[in-house]
This record gives sequence, structure tokens and C-alpha cells, in this order.
Amino acid sequence: WDYKTGEIKLRMLDSNWITRVQYSPAGDKLAVATYRGDIYVYSVPEYRRIREFFPRNSNLPFFAMSWSADGKFLVAADLRIHVLDIEKNAEQDTLDPIHTDTIWGLVWSDNQKAIYSAAKDGQLIKWDQETRTPSAVSTGQGKNYGLALTPDEQLLATAGSDGTIAIWNAKTLEKITVLEGRSFVTEVAFNQQGTALATSNLDG
Repeated sequence: WDYKTGEIKLRMLDSNWITRVQYSPAGDKLAVATYRGDIYVYSVPEYRRIREFFPRNSNLPFFAMSWSADGKFLVAADLRIHVLDIEKNAEQDTLDPIHTDTIWGLVWSDNQKAIYSAAKDGQLIKWDQETRTPSAVSTGQGKNYGLALTPDEQLLATAGSDGTIAIWNAKTLEKITVLEGRSFVTEVAFNQQGTALATSNLDG
């Protein structure tokens, strides 16, 4: 949408649900994920489809995506994390399947040194960008349905189905504090200064 004029810029008609949409950091590309496990990339502002990905070993929905800071790569997750090379239009890598349930939160750090994933299995994992292996793993919140990283990349927040929001040290994944919400937390987001946290809940 053009929110100023109300004009629809892109209408994607698909037989499957659209599960996630995300603009690249520069705003020149839009990634669209489907329940079927496909990912499409559109150029902006033309909204012309320029890439199609059908990640291998995946017939599951993608509920989480994150762009690299330079916009050259995209990670998308089901039970695995798939690293997609946008320029080569190819899947570059698939990270080892450590998670045992659906990944709902995925963040690629701006310095591109780490990828963070949070899943329904209760695990929060920090992946080393170079080795593509876990450098830290934490558990203990129950089912995770959202993930956010502060702009200074010092703190993480995870959204729990038990109504809690956990705050973590982004380097060590040590739990710092737990905020008590009212109900199932579905999403978390930090402001640009990293001083405030917004959440969404199933109770509205």
C-alpha cells in the first residue's frame, strides 16, 4: 500500500497464506513468504518479482525472515534456517536443525556477525555468521513466538506463550529479567533508541 494515497502497490494472489513480509534495510526489495514454504522477492518501487526461492528440504511454512544489513542475503526459517543469496538467486546454506519446533523469531545483527533464532521449542540460539554454528543456546521461557534485538545489539527480547517477555544479554544469552504480561505474547519490538519495548498479545 501507499498509505498516503491508499493505492495498492502490489497484490499477490496465491493459493496459500502469506505468512511474512519484510522490506530490505535499504527499502529497495520486498520479501514475501508463504505457508507452502516458497519465498518471493520483489523490486521496489516497481514491485516486480525478481527472485523465487523454493528452499530444499522444506515443505513447511516460513513464519520468520530477516535480511542481512547489506541486503544481499535473506534468512528464512521453518524448523531449519535457510540462507538465501539474493544476487545469485540460490540457497547458500542451511543451518543444522537444532530447533525441534517451528522458529517464529529470526534476527540478523546489523554487523552481520550473528543470527538469532527463537522457537516454539523454547530455545533461543545465537548462530555465528562465519561458521554457521551455534555460539550460545538458552532455554527456559516456554514457547517463543517473537524476537527483537536492540539497535545497539546489546539486548534481546523474546515473546512467550506464557505471557512473559524475557530480556537477554545478546552476547551471552544470559537472561537479565522477565516482564510479566497479561496473556500469550505474539510479538515484541524495540524502539530506535532501544529504550522502550512494544508487545502484542492475543487478548487484544
